[in-house]
Amino acid sequence: MGIVRVRRGAAEELNGRMPTDHERGVLHLEGGQPVFDIAHVAWTADDTPVEAAFHVMPCHFWTLRFDWDDPKLPGDETVSNR
Repeated sequence: MGIVRVRRGAAEELNGRMPTDHERGVLHLEGGQPVFDIAHVAWTADDTPVEAAFHVMPCHFWTLRFDWDDPKLPGDETVSNR
């Protein structure tokens, strides 16, 4: 195992859009149903990216809620996962 750097900050970009033909087929969507397109990146206090995720999901199945930690709190802690 070893050392793990604790996440310090994150950013997400969220867009609503119409799906591509491929997405419509994979997600079993009917015409006119939009999707959320989400890009998520998290990093440590020294700007090292530690997490990235990209999602495409049908809007009509999801309610999105975002809670963010106070950015003034201490961050970039190092902990052992042993």
